[in-house]
Amino acid sequence: MKLLLKAIIVLFLNVLLFSCTEQKLDQTTKIESFSKVWGFLKYYHPEIAKGKKDWDQEYLSKIEVIKQIQTKDELNEFYSKWIKGLGEVPECITCNDEIPDSLKVNLNLDWISNSSLFNNEVKKQLDYIKTNRNQGDNYYVSAAPEIGNTLFPNEKRYAESTYPSENMRLLALARYWNIIDYFFPYKYKTDDNWEDVLPAQIPNFIEAKDSVEYHLAVLKMVAKINDSHGYVIFDNYIVNEFWGDNYVPFLFHTYEDKVVVTDFFDEKLCKNNDIQRGDIITAVNQQSMEDRINYIAEYYGGSNKNAVMRDMLPSIFNGKSDSLDITFERNGKQLNKKIRRYPLDSIAFNMPYDTSTVKILNDGIVYFNMDLLKEKEALNILEKHKNAKAMIFDVRNHSDGFAMYEVAKFLNDKKKEFSQFSKPNLKYPGTYTFYTDSSGYCGEENEDYYKGKVILLCNAYTQSHAEYTLMALQTAPNVTLIGSQTAGADGNVSEIPLPGGITTLISGIGVFYPDGRETQRIGIVPDIEVYPTPEGLKANKDEILDKALETINQI
Repeated sequence: MKLLLKAIIVLFLNVLLFSCTEQKLDQTTKIESFSKVWGFLKYYHPEIAKGKKDWDQEYLSKIEVIKQIQTKDELNEFYSKWIKGLGEVPECITCNDEIPDSLKVNLNLDWISNSSLFNNEVKKQLDYIKTNRNQGDNYYVSAAPEIGNTLFPNEKRYAESTYPSENMRLLALARYWNIIDYFFPYKYKTDDNWEDVLPAQIPNFIEAKDSVEYHLAVLKMVAKINDSHGYVIFDNYIVNEFWGDNYVPFLFHTYEDKVVVTDFFDEKLCKNNDIQRGDIITAVNQQSMEDRINYIAEYYGGSNKNAVMRDMLPSIFNGKSDSLDITFERNGKQLNKKIRRYPLDSIAFNMPYDTSTVKILNDGIVYFNMDLLKEKEALNILEKHKNAKAMIFDVRNHSDGFAMYEVAKFLNDKKKEFSQFSKPNLKYPGTYTFYTDSSGYCGEENEDYYKGKVILLCNAYTQSHAEYTLMALQTAPNVTLIGSQTAGADGNVSEIPLPGGITTLISGIGVFYPDGRETQRIGIVPDIEVYPTPEGLKANKDEILDKALETINQI
């Protein structure tokens, strides 16, 4: 009995001692929670939405307080006092929570209920603001006229310094993370759970020791959205200090984690370095091409592998030194050599480009380059070739703005819906609304529509408006799409300014087929899939176009 009593007393004392010695919070946890609360208040609190308080400065001043806080009790005392000081939040009588689950795929405010971090008082305060959120205009976010993608016109770029202070770098991370969390329509499709990205990125932004590392941290962060529209535009060329300013003088194509030389930017320089079309480069500076590609991919966040490989091409071979060692295959033999790299202004770039809008191929087949076919001339040109056996529309490019609608009139017998959209719901950030408008329809009543075979060509360079063009032209009767996976980034682009004179981009609206099929990351799926081969690249063949001609002749 005495032993049992002694054990109970020891257990009681241990529990008492643990409760009196609250564990310290680590810096990442504190900064993560503060960044989330700050972003939530920015878009949900009616007073903050008015823009009367400089919310960036609020972050910069309060983050210093956060860094000094040690315990959960101190953190909650800070949050409770801070939230109370922001002003009254009136009861919202127009807030609508009856939203279908399909429009809430991006909404994740579960962190508000995190009892291991927030006490009941703070959870109630945050939940009340969520329930009675801002329903009017918000100074920090608005919708583009007609389209509806989000705009962030009052975000400051702080371009005076390419290497912002630590707190300013954390502000950049918090701003970007919250904008993606609430307003990126495809957040639910990212490879990494967006909740995990914030704590993982905090050390990168804190530890960036100079402007180059800060810019690289931004690149890695943006890559996490897996969006081929996720470009980063710098006011300067600081990142070149990392990648280097010297380039190889040849054009190349990636193939199964290898690189195939396809053409010469500067034939003389290539001859001097004994570079031949069809050379398959398997390693560079003793690093396998697979490892090189995987390393570079951290900084390129395209929607799919095709788009990532496309975007990383300039970074595969460029560098600081004027030469590099390569391992390559030629005529079945593996060889090693050193080749020169050159500044861009030393490369002639005299490679010829085909600028034909229309070409007559063989057997009554007409080819159209959709990048060069202009809206005003499209119908007249098409009418001239209305008796063609088949028409090929090459959309391996951006494609002209509205020519697609003129082509669709020519190809279709009636008006057809080809797309629908989703846009952020600014009255409930994190949720979305679906809509259709006139831009999602193409064609018109036309008894004399084109009745021949229609072939569409696509590849990784088919992105955004070009993918939208394919969706419209796919409505035509007797149409076949041939090529490789497209870039998988459709929808109007939104800009996100960041400290350090940086601008980043995202797909600002969601684009879907009328039946709800997705296009983001997936791209527009070819009916017949064709990828270039080393043999075809060496022979300078257009294997996608060749497959189109073969398909037509089989009819």
